[in-house]
Amino acid sequence: MIRIIETTIFPSEEGKPLRDIIKGRLKISTSLYASLKQIQNSVTLNGEEAHADKTVSENDILRIKLE
Repeated sequence: MIRIIETTIFPSEEGKPLRDIIKGRLKISTSLYASLKQIQNSVTLNGEEAHADKTVSENDILRIKLE
């Protein structure tokens, strides 16, 4: 079963690295995030593949696909 988590970046999160949102607000573990990185387009920001060090902006759309 595939699950999709989609969320909008809050104004208070602007300027933070993507990893802070994934591990902080979304509570995704380090090991789960490591496995997600191995799957192409499993983590996208505004429709483009994104890495943990990417800086987010207010109203960006974060989408995580869990398989």
